[in-house]
Amino acid sequence: MERITKAKEAGIPIHFGYVCDGCQTRPIIGDLYKCSVLKDFDYCSTCEATKPHKYPFLKIRNPKQRPSTIFTMINEEGPVNHKFIKKCKK
Repeated sequence: MERITKAKEAGIPIHFGYVCDGCQTRPIIGDLYKCSVLKDFDYCSTCEATKPHKYPFLKIRNPKQRPSTIFTMINEEGPVNHKFIKKCKK
């Protein structure tokens, strides 16, 4: 409770209702990192900086900015072949 009080006094955003999937901290205080691919996967700033993850994250500073829906396209076949794309454009 003390860390929440200190964060409120300092004006640091608090993401109530969200749990860090890296360290289980709740609520997430400061920036929240929402996985752009997995449905319900969030990191606190410490875990985002120190734990590797397969997918990119969306950085959310203000809890009101958290999107309700994200659409992501994943290239399941591996890296993009830029030589192939250039040939197709000709």
